[in-house]
Amino acid sequence: MRAGLLWACAVLWLPSLGCDTPDEPDPAPTTQTLDCPAPAELPFTTLTDRWIAPEVQAEFDGTVPGYGGLDVLGPPGDEVVFEGVMARNDRVIPTPLRGEWVSAWQFTAEPGWEELGRELTDFGRARYSISVSGDALAAGQSRIYAVLEGAGHCADHGVFPWPPGTPVIVSDIDGTLTLSDEELTTELSDPSYVQRAWPGAVDLTTTWAGKGFGVVYLTARTDELRSMTRPWLDDLGFAFGPLSTSPELVLGGSAADYKAGFLSRLLDELDWDVVAVYGNADSDIEAYSRVGIPLDRTFIIGANAGAEGTVAVEGGWEDHIEAFVRPFPDAN
Repeated sequence: MRAGLLWACAVLWLPSLGCDTPDEPDPAPTTQTLDCPAPAELPFTTLTDRWIAPEVQAEFDGTVPGYGGLDVLGPPGDEVVFEGVMARNDRVIPTPLRGEWVSAWQFTAEPGWEELGRELTDFGRARYSISVSGDALAAGQSRIYAVLEGAGHCADHGVFPWPPGTPVIVSDIDGTLTLSDEELTTELSDPSYVQRAWPGAVDLTTTWAGKGFGVVYLTARTDELRSMTRPWLDDLGFAFGPLSTSPELVLGGSAADYKAGFLSRLLDELDWDVVAVYGNADSDIEAYSRVGIPLDRTFIIGANAGAEGTVAVEGGWEDHIEAFVRPFPDAN
């Protein structure tokens, strides 16, 4: 028994077995993240920390920064483009921050933080578009941070270089992961409010991820609300996965059109394998039906549970996790 313990300490290094901690410096971290949109302090130095338009600074102080940083999906080609919007956001109407510097940063074990590119926001919606060589990106899924240099704030872009055939599940957010559609409007009126999730919602995504499936979030929230949405997913512990937001306000039929279009991209362009979908609204059911998702893989919670022949989920996600997700075969 003692010999086995010594082998585990020497080869596997398992502190839980009672191995003494070696008197060596901690290894360099293999990953670091920024707390967007307002990190306490940037761990690197941008080329400038000043506004191009000085009058912007006075307007920016005391407001909630709102950003749209779009995710990159699929294997990177020769060039990858990171696109987004930089705006001052009062959670209702964003004010574009035009003509300001944005730089893109990533962290890897070697060399650490590095700048990938830099560009001024345009003079329309204050969009930025930073082109990066595909070879410059870290291997595997990661985050790239677009830093608004004048403010020292950031927007994160998820990078998901998943190949064709990747098995994924797709979930709506409002009323599906959140307890109701009103959770979002409550936070919009009260920034201190934390949106409540359905019981088991976090475990639903982490259980699928633990079985090797990608988790994709498909919401009718607009791009300007990404600065509320990604931190909410991160802070509550949802699985990290692609987040699709709408470039414009969509409701009802237009929401179904937007969601069906995004799903078509996953299925036809990226050739990902959508094995289950989750929603709560008529528009979710319509979008999933349009792209051919089987009804027995379409799980609906809330007032529309079971509508149109979908699978009804009652009272939260815990029973569904035990009855369907855990027994589902792991991804290869």
